[in-house]
Amino acid sequence: MIKFNLEHTIQQIGITKNKLAVLSEVRPNTINDLANGTSKRIEIDTLEKILTTINQISVMRGLNKRFNVSDVVEFVSLDFRSEDAESGKLISDEAFLKIKEILSKHHVPTPIAGLEITNILQLIDLYEDHIKEGVYEVLASKSSSALRTLNRILYGIGDTLELYGLVEYKQDSYGTFYTFTDKGNFFMKLLKNQ
Repeated sequence: MIKFNLEHTIQQIGITKNKLAVLSEVRPNTINDLANGTSKRIEIDTLEKILTTINQISVMRGLNKRFNVSDVVEFVSLDFRSEDAESGKLISDEAFLKIKEILSKHHVPTPIAGLEITNILQLIDLYEDHIKEGVYEVLASKSSSALRTLNRILYGIGDTLELYGLVEYKQDSYGTFYTFTDKGNFFMKLLKNQ
């Protein structure tokens, strides 16, 4: 997850977003997007201009701090265990809520009646037992057409679920499949308890 810290940094050095834009010669919209957390990308030279300006202001104001990239933007891993390892938590409350939010916004088209446009969260909630049994890339020809269609849909979301550590891919005599990890099972337990 990307965390935007520019707003806090601007407050620390005591200037406005507009003043930072003028002094750093960076478009005001770019500064606003970074400060508001809506930026989709940032160029290295833009980041350099912002940091150089922030550090110059910091020196001029007598602040005893050197600002770096993480004071503008940083990557925060969602794959961390709770500080209380003995509690049995495999995922923190913060990570659970963020992953839940992301999966609820990730829409998937399906040919399933009533679920023509749904989201990943709803799919894994509805088909939790199916995922626990294993979602295969290709089902044997003996499987029903409906089951093959469901597997294609669920297999299509596997990479997204793997990204957050909720499923893992395995291999057996029938082919490649994925199933919930311990973290995935814990995520589903938290989801059911809400």
